[in-house]
Amino acid sequence: MMRSLWTAASGMTSQQAQVDTISNNLANVNTVAYKQENVNFKSLLYQSLQSEEQAAESNNPTPMQVGHGVRVGSISRNFAQGTLVETGNPHDLALIGNGFFAVSLSEEETVYTRDGNFSLAQTSDGTLALVTAEGYPVLSTDGEAITFEDGVGMSRISFDSYGMVYVTDDEG
Repeated sequence: MMRSLWTAASGMTSQQAQVDTISNNLANVNTVAYKQENVNFKSLLYQSLQSEEQAAESNNPTPMQVGHGVRVGSISRNFAQGTLVETGNPHDLALIGNGFFAVSLSEEETVYTRDGNFSLAQTSDGTLALVTAEGYPVLSTDGEAITFEDGVGMSRISFDSYGMVYVTDDEG
């Protein structure tokens, strides 16, 4: 009797994790660059109630077994491509396919995001830098902040479909 209650309780606890994950996905449905999570379950050990000899005597092809329930095996994130939304901001970027933008939170800490809501901001030394909405610098493939020389107007900076950054000079 107690075994069946523990088995049922393990199922309810696991399903609560599933409901919590679905709730989190729904709460973040409009969060930029949020990636959906999925719960994966694992069966707990089985216990044989009959020996193979007893199973053969009762004409069962396999011995009777009872499971001990289920538990959450893992929670995985779905990194599939999301819907692209036109923002009208010429500095917003989007990734199509695999990849992330590297962002520096500090000298020691780099994080990765697919949120391409960027702008240009004046740095303390007077140059322009490509930054996130929170003001953190976006990094190049070399791990350096993407900056532009003094006097470069925001209207002269453009990006191509391969992620290359261009500055248009007076000669075009």
